[in-house]
Amino acid sequence: MNKLTFVLLALCSVSYGYAQQDKIDSLKKHVAVHRSTRNQIELAKSLYSLGSELIPSGQTSLALVSLDSAATIYQSLGDSSGYAWCLYKIGYLHNLAGDYSKSFTHCLRANSIASASSLNILEGHCQNLLGRLYYLLNDENSAMSLYEKALITGKNENDKGLMAESMSYMAIVWRNRDSLFQAMQMNREALILRKEIGDETGLASSYLNIGILHSYLNQNDSAIYWLEKSEALCLKINDHFILVECYNYLGKVW
Repeated sequence: MNKLTFVLLALCSVSYGYAQQDKIDSLKKHVAVHRSTRNQIELAKSLYSLGSELIPSGQTSLALVSLDSAATIYQSLGDSSGYAWCLYKIGYLHNLAGDYSKSFTHCLRANSIASASSLNILEGHCQNLLGRLYYLLNDENSAMSLYEKALITGKNENDKGLMAESMSYMAIVWRNRDSLFQAMQMNREALILRKEIGDETGLASSYLNIGILHSYLNQNDSAIYWLEKSEALCLKINDHFILVECYNYLGKVW
């Protein structure tokens, strides 16, 4: 595939986000309604949902504003669970932006609340994000330790999404250590779990990771197959961040 086709595909991805944009527009209306009626509980829920929907579309600044507002309301209501989930999502956003200091700060606060309030699933997600931060700071041992704790929590809580997230992060560490068999095994286990729960964002990520592994093995045909599966799903759900990675690796193996 030539460079012009590649660029056109990237530009065409914008047109596939109409369904998600409709959902975002609907949530904005809910926010406006709850703001006008001063229903703080529903307003916080709508702001949190809006912020969460804005993240994959790449509208990170708007997502941060929405989640910050939700966090403020949840804190004023004394809702520690809602507040902690907002802190986690804000930490995740800062991680995407490369501001690891702010990401650590928010995630540690969320993790502390989760631990004290027995919010086990949230604690598991925080451990995964903290592990990711340690990995990005070249501390693989600390990262893997946190991923393993999160995986145990996922198994104890029978949360397949958390289990798959942990496995995917662990696979990246194995890949970085050139243990490609272990990495592939972890990614395929995560893929199965994500299919079982219908997690399309997770599936797009798993397809991407498997494709990347095939590219590491110089199996370009297999790499293209999995990367294009990820690309197609990203276009369907309008996930900006995974799509960029797809095009990055597709550009290397085409």
